[in-house]
Amino acid sequence: MRVLTWNTLWQFGPWQPRQAPLDAACLAADPTVVLLQETWPGQAERLAGVLGMEVVGYHGEPLEPAPEPEAADTPFGNALLARPGTMSAADILILPPGVGRAVRSAVAAKTSVFGAEVLVVSTHLASKTDDNEARARQMHTIVEWVDGLHPDGPVLLGGDLNQTPTSPEYVSSIAPNWADLWLHDWDAADGGPGGAPATVDERVQAGLTMIEGNPHVLAGEWMLKRNGRDGPANGVRFDYLLARAGGAAGLGPLGIEWMTTVGAAPDAWPSDHLGVLAEITPS
Repeated sequence: MRVLTWNTLWQFGPWQPRQAPLDAACLAADPTVVLLQETWPGQAERLAGVLGMEVVGYHGEPLEPAPEPEAADTPFGNALLARPGTMSAADILILPPGVGRAVRSAVAAKTSVFGAEVLVVSTHLASKTDDNEARARQMHTIVEWVDGLHPDGPVLLGGDLNQTPTSPEYVSSIAPNWADLWLHDWDAADGGPGGAPATVDERVQAGLTMIEGNPHVLAGEWMLKRNGRDGPANGVRFDYLLARAGGAAGLGPLGIEWMTTVGAAPDAWPSDHLGVLAEITPS
């Protein structure tokens, strides 16, 4: 099972030119399952068509106030895409609010792979720098929710969590409950489709998903505050694939072969975020 999670930058800025590079990057990744954040129904359906998939789950609501008049009624949300007939919708969760205008949510679906039923979740947490407590509440709410939906089975959660591994909410709400698959035992040098890393430099190799050099990323001084004194100054890791804690990788009978980032393109960046791509295999 090849899983791709990506924040696609909604309709901020000139969004139309970014759609063809997004399609091309997703096709090259050849995913089995796609988790989208900052997406809208039209984009999710179009991308599903490009990939030969279907939209299994979606939740989004318009931003209030809208950043642009033409986007006033366009939902901003999360989606799950999968190959037809391989995944069934499970539930939608509205998360506790944070600061900001977006309604935050999580979308879940179930799929059977390698003899196990896996709950897959796409989510996008509060984005403001100092909204640490809201992100912690949101993650604790998700833990209770997935425990009720899939109490004994493996859970794979992906999305834009708007925090770095040095954030207090990572320490308090992610580390005790989830296995961070980027930190699991796999060899980054061998990652990516075809065995070649899909990166442009060592920053991307390190797992950073918003990097300086991406023209959609605003001035990078804020990255220092997010990363802490000892973190990198030229990028942040906001985008994650997590598994419920327990077992070798938190995936029970499943394992992880490799992970990489995708979408770094010298002339056509699809989003301000890079996507995160992982190959899930039998353990």
